Amino acid sequence: MKITVQSSKAIKPAYGGGGASSTAADAAIPLTVFDKANYDLYISGINFFRPPAPPNATLAAGLARALAEYREWAGRLGADAAGSRAILITDAGARFVEATADVALCAVPLEPTPESLNRRIC
Repeated sequence: MKITVQSSKAIKPAYGGGGASSTAADAAIPLTVFDKANYDLYISGINFFRPPAPPNATLAAGLARALAEYREWAGRLGADAAGSRAILITDAGARFVEATADVALCAVPLEPTPESLNRRIC
């Protein structure tokens, strides 16, 4: 299966009315005890659609609206002012990759393969 990346960009939160959220941009959300027991890593998700697929611009706009509501998704792992591990509310955005594959959707394996887990797109 050949995957061709069409574009890769950071989508930032889209706040209604053009203003920023009431939360300060340098705020931090402390990690819970369950977060601290896990590894620090970023999670990738793959969405694919059967025709007719929604336009990519519509998907990107929806992601931007979701990031405005759930600001921690657009943040970064780091340390707060006290030095504790936290999600920093930076509004840096989430990676949005547009790609195509030369395979029929019904032929795509539903379980991740070692190759797909090790592939870095961004």
